[in-house]
Amino acid sequence: MDWHDRITVAPKVLVGKPVIKGTRIAVEFVLELLGRGWTAEQVLQEYDHLTPGDIQACLSCAEALESRSDWVGHFSVITDDRIPMRPLPGAPPASSAAGP
Repeated sequence: MDWHDRITVAPKVLVGKPVIKGTRIAVEFVLELLGRGWTAEQVLQEYDHLTPGDIQACLSCAEALESRSDWVGHFSVITDDRIPMRPLPGAPPASSAAGP
């Protein structure tokens, strides 16, 4: 399978980040879910319009592009809470950091 068949880049969609065709789901979002411990099956269950081929295309795209200097910044890790993440199915709720 060629990841180009499932992944697209358009300047007006998510600021030109690679996304799964026909969606606004970024490759980096899928990679972040997998990196947080989600299984491919959990991703497919939560985002039921995705297919196993979409997940594989995200992995193949990232592998192909990670070493290209012209793609630096297209795969960035979100390190704050601007975008809420769904918890892993069955995971305990995240504890809030309550200050004094």
